[in-house]
Amino acid sequence: MIIDTLKVLKIVMDNPFSHNLLHVGLKNCRDSQKKEMEHALTIFAGEDTPRTAFCHVYSLMVATILRLSGATFKVDLERLRSYFKDPTVRRGVVSVLSGIGMYGVTRPQYLGAPFLVVWNYTNACNLRCKHCYQRADRPTPNELTTKERLNVVRDLAEAGWFQSLSPAVSPS
Repeated sequence: MIIDTLKVLKIVMDNPFSHNLLHVGLKNCRDSQKKEMEHALTIFAGEDTPRTAFCHVYSLMVATILRLSGATFKVDLERLRSYFKDPTVRRGVVSVLSGIGMYGVTRPQYLGAPFLVVWNYTNACNLRCKHCYQRADRPTPNELTTKERLNVVRDLAEAGWFQSLSPAVSPS
C-alpha cells in the first residue's frame, strides 16, 4: 500500500506542471507575509481569504489538488481543512513541497527547510531542567545583543523555521 502511494505521489508531483505550480507557490505572496503556497493552504483552511485575482486563482488550484488528493487517499475534506488550520502543519507541508519543487520526489525526501532549528541564544537560564544538557546559569561573554538576536529571529521566521521557547532569565 505504501509503495503504491509513493508511486501515485511520484506521478502526480514529479512532472513539469506540478514543478511549475510549486515554483510559483514558493514565491512570496504579494498581500501576505507568507509564501503563495502557505497562503493558499491558509485560505483552504478557511483562515484567510484571497485578496488578489492571482491569489484567488492559485488558491483554487491548490484547493482542487487537495480535494482530489483527499478523495484519492480517502481523507474527509473537513478533516483535511481542520488539519491545515495549524500554521506549523502548513509550514511543514510547504517545506516538503518546496523540496519536491527543488529536487523532485526523492527517497529520502529532501526538504526546502529543516523542520526544526534549535538555537540556545543565551546561557542565562535558571530553570535547571532535568532533560537539558546545557549548563546555562549565566550568559557567556560573547552572546549576541538583543538587536542581533531579533535580526536572527526575523531571518529564521522569514525562512519559515522559527518557533520560540524562551529561557527564564534573559532580559531580552
